[in-house]
Amino acid sequence: ATSTMICDEAAGHIETPKWTLPPLQFKDWEPDPSEKLKHCEGDCDDDDECEGELVCFQRHGFTSVSGCAGLGKVQADYCYDTRNPELSPLKEIEDTFGQGTLQGSLGPCEGDCDTDSECTEGLACFQRDDKVSVPNCFGEGKAKWDYCHLPELSDIGLEPQEHPAKGLGRCQGDCDKDSECAQGLKCFQRDGNETVEGCYGKGVEKW
Repeated sequence: ATSTMICDEAAGHIETPKWTLPPLQFKDWEPDPSEKLKHCEGDCDDDDECEGELVCFQRHGFTSVSGCAGLGKVQADYCYDTRNPELSPLKEIEDTFGQGTLQGSLGPCEGDCDTDSECTEGLACFQRDDKVSVPNCFGEGKAKWDYCHLPELSDIGLEPQEHPAKGLGRCQGDCDKDSECAQGLKCFQRDGNETVEGCYGKGVEKW
């Protein structure tokens, strides 16, 4: 694959969140079992390898880890805090699943959305089929529910079969052609870490 992101043509400037998140830190594929992994540390295989009540977040590729910044190491899993007070919890708004909602009515980390137009200005609808982590939000939410979020370049997976059934949403990748994107979006091809208009973050180089 030679590209990563999808962005609608009308997207504008996106401001970086004002909070500072700790970076993902890769310790080892087989960390010392006597030393529990802290928040945003990996690689973990299960919750028992994480400190306290932290949870091991299993991911594919460079999937975003809630409450942590950066890409980390490909395929590595990281411990994270599902109750992170710095991030908004995923919230289900009644009578929105699969129904469509009023334009611009859903706020950060609220769902269910089907298109970006259902989110407040500056947000994007994060498309997912299961409980993939939603960037800049915490919690698992409901399976197959999609949530509005501040659009950060995020990796869902390399293979088309890993992508949401409705196609990749704005700022999601990796894509190779427009048909892999949700309706109305295009696949932005890049050779390095070129800026993708309407998205923030660098994403994976050459994706």
